[in-house]
Amino acid sequence: MRALVAAAGSAALLAAIPAQAGTVELRYAGAASALATQVLLPVRSAPVTVRMGAFNIAQQSAAGSFLAYCSDPFQYSSSRFHSYGVTSLADALAGAPARLNDVTALFGNAYAASLASPLKSAGFQLALWELWHDDGNLAGGIVQVTGRTRAAVRDEAQSLLDRIPGWTAGTPYDITVYVNDRYQNYVAAIPVPEPGAWALLLAGLGVIAGAGLRRKQRTEA
Repeated sequence: MRALVAAAGSAALLAAIPAQAGTVELRYAGAASALATQVLLPVRSAPVTVRMGAFNIAQQSAAGSFLAYCSDPFQYSSSRFHSYGVTSLADALAGAPARLNDVTALFGNAYAASLASPLKSAGFQLALWELWHDDGNLAGGIVQVTGRTRAAVRDEAQSLLDRIPGWTAGTPYDITVYVNDRYQNYVAAIPVPEPGAWALLLAGLGVIAGAGLRRKQRTEA
């Protein structure tokens, strides 16, 4: 029963996240689990205070929202709907196999735990930016910490970066990337259920459908 519930939850989340095709209308719907802290982004020429962590992203054609992290810290989110291109992680990081492997390992080994607290979410976000755009060194490069960066966030991110070389791919996730030229890009992940979990889900749905049919027959009788 526990596996069935897990599979059903994955199916519901999958339905909430737009499929990897074409474009979708998305907007920032608030922070789900995040902390504000300072980082240095040389493309902005000065340290900035940003909110790091998991975001709620709403889709115009669907009710509710889904969780996502930001894949680029160089642009701002928008609370208005904008058109986003939809692609896979492999396509988004095409030509950068080392970064693809590192980001895959980060999600596979730390994504679920990152949602446990704002600190873990912020550390995961900082590590994701570093792996996506830089060389793994938070003290220099495109994404840098400063003396005013929260020490706990810096340490959480550094802990993740230090463990990357020893990690395998970990838990498989279906990772989708949403890209916009003017606003922050987003990365959403859902676990890929094991074949046995899907079988249990389908069996459970069959039982529910059968029970509904029997109730309908009794009512008609």
